[in-house]
Amino acid sequence: MDNTNETTVMGETPKTSLFNNAVKYGLYTAAALILMSLLLFALNLHMVTWLSYLQYVILIAGIVMATIHYRDKINGGYISFGKAFQTGLYISLLIGILMAVYLWVYYALINPNGIQEIMEMSEQMLLDKGFSDEMIDAQLAVTGKMMKMPILNLMAFVGMTFWGIIISLITSAILKKNDDSFNGAFQQ
Repeated sequence: MDNTNETTVMGETPKTSLFNNAVKYGLYTAAALILMSLLLFALNLHMVTWLSYLQYVILIAGIVMATIHYRDKINGGYISFGKAFQTGLYISLLIGILMAVYLWVYYALINPNGIQEIMEMSEQMLLDKGFSDEMIDAQLAVTGKMMKMPILNLMAFVGMTFWGIIISLITSAILKKNDDSFNGAFQQ
């Protein structure tokens, strides 16, 4: 027997907690989202609307993989709706926090002119659509207020958390698998 801090029961190592599993997959998912974002910025594709939907595909994949991993590899093939939802909730909160921090780092340190570039691109898009000068000024005033750092960070956190919760509700209903055995009735 080795001298680790983990205790063993009948030779088995302790189960990874639901929280630890969610943190691991949350970190993987956040890393994928950040890499995708950096790639889009590097290729100057960050204003292409349909590419922004890739973040939801990555978020869905992270939540589904974490839930399936916990259900099949850690919890004996079973997971309740509540635990599946809890997995997605933890992942969503972690990703929301990390994406808010990432945006601050990106716009404060990596690309300090990024917000100004987005404002200029927005103005050009409005001009191309034939908006009047008054309409453009009004739209840019609103956009300028939303692109301030605390508001942008809060929107990233709330947005990722909100969509993560919606995704978690759906995936939990699909991926849940209750243990209907006699022993399962006495376990959480």
